[in-house]
Amino acid sequence: MDEAAPFSIGERIRLKNESKIGIVTEMLPGKQYRIFISDTEQPIVAENDLEPIAPLSKFVTATEFLRDLLLFKLRRPLSDTLYSYSASRTNFEAYQFKPAIKFLGHPSNRILIADEVGLGKTIEACIIYFELKARMKGDLRRTLVVCPAGLTQKWQNELRYRFREDFEILTGERINRFFADCEKFGPATYLKGICSLERLRSQDLAGRISEMGVPFDLVIVDEAHHMKNPATISYDLGEMLTAHADAMILLTATPVQLGSEDLFYLLNILEPGEFQSVELFDYQLEPNRFTNRAISCLSRTPPEPREALNCLSHVSKNFKENPYYQNACSTINQLDSVIDKSTEHECIVSAINDLQKTNSFAYIFNRTRRKEVAAGAVRVANVVSVQLTSVEREIYQMALEYARRRASLISGSVSILGLIQVERQLASSIGAFKALVERYRSGIIETLELEASETELDYPTQIALSDIDQLVRELARLYDELGDTDSKFDQFHVELGRILDANPKSKVIVYSFFKATLRYLKRRLNELQFDVDLITGDVSISRREEIIEEFSKDPKRRVLLSSEVGSEGLDFQFCDTVINYDLPWNPMRVEQRIGRVDRYGQTSPKVTVCSFFLANTIEERILRRLYERIGVFEASIGDLEPILGDIVRELQITMVAKRLTPEEEVRRTEALLLTLEHRRRQLEEFENHRYELMGQDLLFSQEVDESLTSGRYVSPRELSAMVQTYVDQL
Repeated sequence: MDEAAPFSIGERIRLKNESKIGIVTEMLPGKQYRIFISDTEQPIVAENDLEPIAPLSKFVTATEFLRDLLLFKLRRPLSDTLYSYSASRTNFEAYQFKPAIKFLGHPSNRILIADEVGLGKTIEACIIYFELKARMKGDLRRTLVVCPAGLTQKWQNELRYRFREDFEILTGERINRFFADCEKFGPATYLKGICSLERLRSQDLAGRISEMGVPFDLVIVDEAHHMKNPATISYDLGEMLTAHADAMILLTATPVQLGSEDLFYLLNILEPGEFQSVELFDYQLEPNRFTNRAISCLSRTPPEPREALNCLSHVSKNFKENPYYQNACSTINQLDSVIDKSTEHECIVSAINDLQKTNSFAYIFNRTRRKEVAAGAVRVANVVSVQLTSVEREIYQMALEYARRRASLISGSVSILGLIQVERQLASSIGAFKALVERYRSGIIETLELEASETELDYPTQIALSDIDQLVRELARLYDELGDTDSKFDQFHVELGRILDANPKSKVIVYSFFKATLRYLKRRLNELQFDVDLITGDVSISRREEIIEEFSKDPKRRVLLSSEVGSEGLDFQFCDTVINYDLPWNPMRVEQRIGRVDRYGQTSPKVTVCSFFLANTIEERILRRLYERIGVFEASIGDLEPILGDIVRELQITMVAKRLTPEEEVRRTEALLLTLEHRRRQLEEFENHRYELMGQDLLFSQEVDESLTSGRYVSPRELSAMVQTYVDQL
């Protein structure tokens, strides 16, 4: 052996002064070596401070080294080692570990995850579940997932197929059995369950959990925004669950604004008593404005320590007593005298770390936006303007005028919105409405049935044809004249064929919010020899799952028809094209449609969004303007829900209830769109404000990157080495 290098990589050695045993992992200049002792201890040691171990074998094989590495990690779970990184069939993104780093760094093990749609909040919650499980050595006995009923199956499938964890959907009978077991066996009772929010609210289950004092190791609540109102049963349920949970995760994609009370109440569920009032909550947030500005100064290239200290000087006198604040200021003051770049970097990281620790909100709140992680495919927009025949246009105008006449005779926005459904169905599909009219003429009384999203349940979803008898009879004459002509379907057929021919592997999801339209499309496409699948709210959740599974795997099945309700809680990242056969007035509904495809797991570099408008109608004059101004077809619009709701509602009512000329419609629309632009800028300012108050995630992102690049995770090679060791001994 070379005298200059008496120790070799892979050799077992002992540190003379500390009597610690390690493995040589790296040979460094100056007769120094990096020694692996544990994941948290990998010192650089001089040659004279090391000695070989005898009579053990001097060298270890690669398999033995990896096995020993894994044993170190498993014997004593470590806070900076990621145990879930290779624990599933999922290719994780680094940002998805950020909530876990925060959660594990917070003493109460609680977090609110408010990422934008499509970034994988479910995966982030599951990562935390696995990290917690590893640190409890697998003894995570009672885990409860609470979510809306429509999402229970999705959660079960995610846990089963991505993470190999079997959770049962809790029925009333299974819950009663769990309570009975709790009375017999107490804390030893085992449960990995998924329970609907509706079941917990409607039955006296919450009271029984509280009365019996049932403890949970971990509770995950999806769609947690349902709990933000303190005057509701759902909020009481949240308070009860957190009181009985050692660890708790709240998930929501609905925007939580700092300026409102929503965030205060959700965090109050997680940390009861931490924030006494909304006013005190705002006061507690205020110092973060200055500490986070200081972090920004330190993160620049080159860093600006003087400016950072200036920012920190503005905090209150009481805050300056915080030891982390004092340590940070002391470290920043030393930067002026530091010459070595590596030492400067260590000081900056140390100061940022201390400043981050002064912000307790940074550890309990996580929000990742698409633009921050460059997530999502490129959206390719294709807007199709359908030219109607003169008879089709007369049918559409007759329906619109009828709705306007009726609207002038009634009061109340809900009733007016009900009449809008008539115009919407005609705009959706003149051909589908024809089928309804023909059945009505033969004595079959049906309804126009809108399948609204959960967020639009205040809209009327049904209107009986008998209520619009006069219109139906007038339309019957025009339909006789129209015959089998359907300009929109013909254009749709052309576009669909072009999309499928362009890429033999493309899979297309076609959305409509009317069941009649979906049934019509299925019939017409079947007649044209298309193999088409259909999901609506009428299809059971389990059957929807089966249809999606079959559709995703069969290369011959390339077109799926879906309603709003049919697709809620389902992911279609295996599709690369979204066709909006009709468009809701609220662009957030379209964002959700596209988000089912343009989401985490999408492998196609682009997602095509094809949308149909009827030329020279309200849809084109107003709705198209709204969509193009927002840009939903080209890119994710984020969280515009708070600013869109009343504008969209006013647009609908104004355009139907008031008799405006086309020019007046456009002017009124432009005025509302200016309001929208103003609010959008305010929302962006709010997001910037959030960074100042809630904390920048630079430190957490760095921790994730360091864990992954330094090998501080359980790797497949280590697991393989462990298994191989046992196989060799058989």
